[in-house]
Amino acid sequence: MNTSPFKDTECCNCVVLPLCMGGCTYCRLNKNKFCIPEKYFLDKYINKLYTEALSHKGASRP
Repeated sequence: MNTSPFKDTECCNCVVLPLCMGGCTYCRLNKNKFCIPEKYFLDKYINKLYTEALSHKGASRP
């Protein structure tokens, strides 16, 4: 698709841009903003990923 999140100032100023890369391309083409849910609870999402990573690391030990 010939659309870029880097042409949108709101996306360029968003901290989750590297994670979502502008969201749904179809929505962006149809002028419907779509932000991923993680944007609104990023701290909880990161904590969950960290906790899961620790539990997997501990599970692999003999």
